[in-house]
Amino acid sequence: MQLVEDRQAGRQAGRQAGRQAGGSEEGGEGGGVTLLSFPAHGLPSNDPEHLDCVPLQYTQPGDYVIGGLFSLCTTPITGRHAGECKCAVVDEMSCHLFQVMRLAVTEINSSGRLLPNVTLGYHVLDCTSEAICLKAMLYFVSTKKGLQVNSQSFLYNDQTNVKAVIGPMFSSIALSLGAILSPFLMPQVSYGATNEKLSNKWSYPSFFRTIPSDNNQVRAMLMLLAKFQWNWIALLTSEEDYGEDGGQSLLELASQFGVCVAYKGKLPTGSSNSTTRINEMIQNIIRSRVNVTVLFSLFAPAVTFFQMAAKETKLKDKVWIASEPLTYEAFLEQNAGKLTILPVTQSKLPEELESEFNRRENAKTDTQNETKAMHGCEECGSVIDKGVDGQYEFSVYSAVHAVAHALHQLLGCDSGKCRKDAFHPKDLLVELQKVNFSLLNHSVYFDKNGNHLSGYDIVVWDWNAGKLSSTKIGFYSPASETFEVDGSLINWTNNKVLTSVCSEECQTGHRRKWAGSHRCCFTCEVCPDETFLNTSDLYVCQPCPNGHWSSKGSALCQPRTLVYLFWTDSVSIILQVVSLLFLVMVSGTVAVFATNLKTPVVRSAGGKISLLMLASLALSCCGVFSNVGRPTVATCQLAIVFALGFTTCLSCITVRSFQLLCIFKLAAKLPNAFDFWVKEQGQYILIFLCTTPQIAISIYLLIRGLPPVEIINKDTIMPICNISGLVLNLFYVGLLSLFSFVCSHMGKKLPDNYNEAKCTAFSLFICITSWISYFTLISVYTGNPAAFNAAAMLITLFAIFGSYFIPKCHAILIRPELNTTTHFQSCIQLYTMQNNTQSKLN
Repeated sequence: MQLVEDRQAGRQAGRQAGRQAGGSEEGGEGGGVTLLSFPAHGLPSNDPEHLDCVPLQYTQPGDYVIGGLFSLCTTPITGRHAGECKCAVVDEMSCHLFQVMRLAVTEINSSGRLLPNVTLGYHVLDCTSEAICLKAMLYFVSTKKGLQVNSQSFLYNDQTNVKAVIGPMFSSIALSLGAILSPFLMPQVSYGATNEKLSNKWSYPSFFRTIPSDNNQVRAMLMLLAKFQWNWIALLTSEEDYGEDGGQSLLELASQFGVCVAYKGKLPTGSSNSTTRINEMIQNIIRSRVNVTVLFSLFAPAVTFFQMAAKETKLKDKVWIASEPLTYEAFLEQNAGKLTILPVTQSKLPEELESEFNRRENAKTDTQNETKAMHGCEECGSVIDKGVDGQYEFSVYSAVHAVAHALHQLLGCDSGKCRKDAFHPKDLLVELQKVNFSLLNHSVYFDKNGNHLSGYDIVVWDWNAGKLSSTKIGFYSPASETFEVDGSLINWTNNKVLTSVCSEECQTGHRRKWAGSHRCCFTCEVCPDETFLNTSDLYVCQPCPNGHWSSKGSALCQPRTLVYLFWTDSVSIILQVVSLLFLVMVSGTVAVFATNLKTPVVRSAGGKISLLMLASLALSCCGVFSNVGRPTVATCQLAIVFALGFTTCLSCITVRSFQLLCIFKLAAKLPNAFDFWVKEQGQYILIFLCTTPQIAISIYLLIRGLPPVEIINKDTIMPICNISGLVLNLFYVGLLSLFSFVCSHMGKKLPDNYNEAKCTAFSLFICITSWISYFTLISVYTGNPAAFNAAAMLITLFAIFGSYFIPKCHAILIRPELNTTTHFQSCIQLYTMQNNTQSKLN
């Protein structure tokens, strides 16, 4: 709207139109410019081709008149008398489409529902060439009174000859007329112009069409290519706006569908060396190794090309995808069996709709009040071409009804009676943008670009018994973005779908590597381990996401298996049962020792210190459960409990061994030290000193957090506790074990009831051996070490418990005679006598 509101732009457009039409610039009212003055018969007569020829026209009066542009005469000639124009050849298709417009107007006028109490008239003019169409257009935008076009007053003048224009048929003419007509905001509804440039509302704000644009046809072609995986094609276009613009649209969208154009050629139009150029194009198509060629061309240049292509045997088995063919069929009947063409055509009308058209055409009556100026072409008034594509019939029919519905809303006819107000065509334009109605069960509306989103049919032409027939194999609907094709309906050579590719598809898991300027030409390379080939990018091997893996040449990644000791595993159940059994045994031993705390056996085992040892063993056993289930920070910290408990137990064993040495060997030699040991509870101080370093290490590890780590193998993820943080614990436990072993070894000659050196040394040997075996195993084992870690813990605990507490429980429960003061005193006396004898001998 802003473009048209700009008066300066309007004046410039007006001057340009005046110069093109040969008019003179004169000062008009209010500073405007008068573009043209017309002769008395109502049409300009400055056509350079037919200076005195009045274009063929048909008129019917009405309250409101709409214009029509049809190529009624294919070859107009000037008559003998001034102003006389004859048709050397009548265009039967255009004449028939004109009859459809007459039918639509007649139906609207006889309808009491649409435009009641208003008569719709028409003024149809011939539009065979751009020059003749320019005359018609200038007549439409002129005023009824002065037959003049004033660039300044036009947008505010409600006395124009017509209020809207139906047509023209061809894009080349629509582009020329639209550029001049649009600044005046005269609604223009084309029934055949498909060029995508006309969708630009900045350049063509008043243009509408009831036929899909070329852009939709291009998308249908590319979807057809993608359907059969034809990505290596040739593209032929005609040398005019339709072919060049359509070809350019296809080139711009081709990459989105993975299509590469190996060769692009322009079909010559009547040049002297056309034969030579076409032969060169045929050879280029053969050399490019394409099996599919897309043809975006008008009829005439395509026919010339096909006539020569049909003679080339190397093109016999190739496929040609053609744009809207119009009259290819008549040509193909003369070249039966030589070409395989898949035209992308406008969607045909449903059979019931076409039958309704035939019924209405057969029933229509003559319009007696019609004024005809036929000038030698009277037969056009009654021509009905039954070979016309039904879609074009409906395009004209719906265009007239769209204007009528817009006029219906503008005049407020919903109340049952229309206002007969004067208005400017720009007012009708606003309503035309809003129309949305059903016509013969077919929706009619326009998108924001003035396009009607009707679809396309995919058709295959075949010959049966020498007769050409067409079969619909699919369709494309732009409104719903639906595309369907049934390839089984195509009669393929050797019953095999044709291929047209530059390079064969790579095997699964192999990426493409460019081998030229086209993405469709490539070599194949296998994707390495830990990568995969995503279909979204066939040129890059993408790394597997976290937690996934792949082998060489994979198209997808597999999730890695989590490997840890599940609670329900058989090994896990065994470890839990053994751990619980150990806790039960420790609990029973605590009960036995607590009830016999003052007996000689318990006192010789350390008394209350033995209860501390049993509690430490029970605490260590809880650390075994840190190996079951998926490791977490909490379960990994639970492993510290084992080291802390086991350190306390070793400290007690060490203190107990050291205390016995003091009693039996150092008391006589160091009486003061022994007295201090006894009076100051030296055994508890030593236990605390031995345990304190382990407590400090444990606190440090707890503050650090000990998060679990993941060991990633090819197809597994093994979460384990970070043993590097537990090295300090194990190192200190090792040092304490060696010290305890030395103390135990020094007391090997003590009385039998107090001599625990052999059992303690043996248990410590088992502990050290089990842990050395554990670390050796996990250094070579790639599986989860949790079960081995738990087993090493349990072996260590059972070794200490079995060597130290089981014999004492046996003496208390099975051999009570050994748990007496008399027995222990006799053992001490025997030990003293042996030492005295040994001293005398020495």
